[in-house]
Amino acid sequence: MKLKRILEGREARARVQRWLLGKVDVVAQVSLNIPGFPKDVEGSRVLIHKVVASFTEKVLRAGGIVPVEVTLENGAGVAAFLGITSLDAVEVKKIAVALEEVQEWGRILDIDILTQAGALSREKMNKPSRKAI
Repeated sequence: MKLKRILEGREARARVQRWLLGKVDVVAQVSLNIPGFPKDVEGSRVLIHKVVASFTEKVLRAGGIVPVEVTLENGAGVAAFLGITSLDAVEVKKIAVALEEVQEWGRILDIDILTQAGALSREKMNKPSRKAI
């Protein structure tokens, strides 16, 4: 039953991503990389909120606009989605990587950057893969 809830939650995330990509050029999904069950642990909402605030500030400072923000809570855990315009996806990914690498809690943080062409990976940007937990 737990696995079914996680899979349904991931599908719901994919629906939100597709919906947002119909409205904006770049989508940032902020979630936590939490192994095992449950996916929603104490403090996860607070951490997601802090990361979204910091990430949004950096995107705005870089000249981006965040016209839409959606938070989704389900069997896959808490995730926030930011629709971003007026800023290149590579620049958005650089902001995401910097947050993931600099913060003390960065290893459990997962910020995915998506476009109509797919997800931007660290490898595509000549960045090393993330280290295992």
